[in-house]
Amino acid sequence: MAFNSSGHFSTNLTPLSGSGSRNHSILNPESSQFYVAIRRLQTVMLPLICVFGLVGNSLAVRTFLVKSLRSSSCSLYLAAKCTSDSGFLLSLLVIWLYRVGVQLFNMQGICQMTVFLTYTCGFSSVWFVTIITCENYIRIAHPTKVVTCCTASRAKVVISAVFAVAGGVNAFPLWTSRVITTKVPSGGNNQTSSVTMCMALKDYQNLVIAMTYVDTVFTLILPSLIISIMVLAIVQSVLRSLKRRKRLRAGTQRAPGIRRTTTPQAKMTRFLFAISVIFLLLHTPSHAIRLKMMIETYAFNQQPGFNDHIFHRSFELLYYLNFCNNVVVYLVFGDKFREIFSMVFCARLKRNQSEEMQTECRMLVVHADGTETIALRDGDNGREKEGDNH
Repeated sequence: MAFNSSGHFSTNLTPLSGSGSRNHSILNPESSQFYVAIRRLQTVMLPLICVFGLVGNSLAVRTFLVKSLRSSSCSLYLAAKCTSDSGFLLSLLVIWLYRVGVQLFNMQGICQMTVFLTYTCGFSSVWFVTIITCENYIRIAHPTKVVTCCTASRAKVVISAVFAVAGGVNAFPLWTSRVITTKVPSGGNNQTSSVTMCMALKDYQNLVIAMTYVDTVFTLILPSLIISIMVLAIVQSVLRSLKRRKRLRAGTQRAPGIRRTTTPQAKMTRFLFAISVIFLLLHTPSHAIRLKMMIETYAFNQQPGFNDHIFHRSFELLYYLNFCNNVVVYLVFGDKFREIFSMVFCARLKRNQSEEMQTECRMLVVHADGTETIALRDGDNGREKEGDNH
């Protein structure tokens, strides 16, 4: 069993040495021009996604760890998610290098660590979003529990627990996979060719298949179910709150010229709600089609069709965007994040530019008698003013 382009175990490639029980022919999706076009698009997009995501996640983590934000549990969860997403993007970059001919992925150690990171970081990322969604529900439906449940100290404990569980549950690639040479189909007439690739060892294939199903349950079915239920509960709570406010406003007359203001709590709710919904939209399709392909392959002994492969590759791009768009989502929907981000990076950029301008305006002048003076260039008219050099 080999690994696919996202670092998970493939459902459509079975080495001939272990496929004696399979009598069906293996479909070759590469014969579809549309599939090839999507793969080429992926090859172009992956380095852009990785670089943009790594830079954006680093900026987001730096912003969330500013003193005014790191006291919030939500900021710590989002910083942890950005860190986890960066780990996934690093492994994805290794796989992209493999696609373009750099055989880094097929090196012992890097093979195991890359697959380990894809499983571990994917697991932890989805559960951080699940926790954030649950915390958002608490803030809306049970505001009195925020003081005890949504604290920074509790968040640090939860983050440590999530990373520990993710690493423990997904440690199996470290000892079940190796870089080995195997035979794969090549052309017609039962021709084969030898290929070196990162694969699960034959003795552990049943364990790997079981763990792949476990991964699907804990990174798709369970968190998606929890997030969907929490999102619906949040919408219901917001609608009840709006109806209650409407009844209260009906009995009072608002003074002319006074605008309605959005509370910080409402802004935070909108921010976290947007994160949950965008995550569901980008995360679910790829896992859903992967689950369908797994069930067809291992439960019904059928190879996935061309449409399954095409959908799989298309949804993979959406899935990858989920790991790189964090800073964009935070800047668009997070008023406080946008304010702190501008203060941290834009103000620093302006300060650096100002210092460079001041440096450029200073010029050391050495006179004939050996004395030195600093000439300050007047930016308005280009004149020079001399001062003593102490």
